[in-house]
Amino acid sequence: MNATTATTATNPTTAFATPGQGLPGPAGRPHRPAVSVPELRRAWAAVQAGAYRAGTDAPWAGDPVTIWSDTRAQDDPTGQTANGWPGTWEKAVGERVLPVLGCTGACGASTVAVAVATAALGGATGTPSGTAVRVVECSPPAASGVAAASASELGRDPSGWLRGQRGDLLLERIADDVDAADGVPLPSPFPTAGLTAGPATSRSDLALTAVPSVMPPGGGGLTVLDVGWDLQHVLARPSWLRDEVTTQEDLLLVTTATVPGLRRLEVQLDLLADLGRTVHAAVIGPRRRRWPRAVAHGLGPHTRALDEAGRLGEVPHDRGLAVLGLSPAPFPTALLRAAARLLPPTTPTQGVTP
Repeated sequence: MNATTATTATNPTTAFATPGQGLPGPAGRPHRPAVSVPELRRAWAAVQAGAYRAGTDAPWAGDPVTIWSDTRAQDDPTGQTANGWPGTWEKAVGERVLPVLGCTGACGASTVAVAVATAALGGATGTPSGTAVRVVECSPPAASGVAAASASELGRDPSGWLRGQRGDLLLERIADDVDAADGVPLPSPFPTAGLTAGPATSRSDLALTAVPSVMPPGGGGLTVLDVGWDLQHVLARPSWLRDEVTTQEDLLLVTTATVPGLRRLEVQLDLLADLGRTVHAAVIGPRRRRWPRAVAHGLGPHTRALDEAGRLGEVPHDRGLAVLGLSPAPFPTALLRAAARLLPPTTPTQGVTP
């Protein structure tokens, strides 16, 4: 062990020097500049995107937005992802999308997604909003959080999605198993009255009947996108799902009122900080004034900024939903009111008030 190695081993803090300060190098060699955390993050995104594989142009630098948006061309000039799904989602005229991401596993993201969609229909006020709304869940079938939420099943559509109905809300979930976010099929077109699935090929391929939540003639429907995958996983590979997360004007993160839950929220906010999106957060738990002290004092800088901007919302913990999960049963009024407050002002809803 030489003197430099010994110094680094006995003083580990030198391995994390301030960017630009540099690290001590071997005798006769220039000092190596320290690598910052943002640089490491960009490098990891590039590696995950395949930028350093044989046959690609590498290495290349840039901010995360550039890396995450440009890697589709590196993978396949036809615009397809690694699993063969087309990489561009063609939306209906006026269709808005609200991605919902859980910060931790089983934190209630699917419940919040369905509650927000129900509130957008006017469920918080009892007055129909006149807006067509659907929930598109991107989790693998085995991890579906909305499979039991439908009051009736409408069958499978040709694009690989199973449809269910919950009042006036349309629920769509993946029919076939996928092993990564870039394998999620493109969402089906927003339904119109009289849509059918064509000839049935199995018991799951039932003919679709007209559904109540249909796109109005002038457009303007809302798709609540229950992402269902970890944010870092979504950002790691090119896909239409990553495009939605990185380009939609508004995002909704869901976490729990616990110290680990808020830590994960801070990590997700840090990952999204460079994208310039308007992020909203829903924290499921008791009323904020009843948070344990460790939780109340556990807000990180990104979370505090979100709170100061008025985009850190509370969602009441419901024991029935926590124990039984989603079902066709109506949501508690308190949950719907909280969900209505989470709706970004840009969503195409009418008459939805807290």
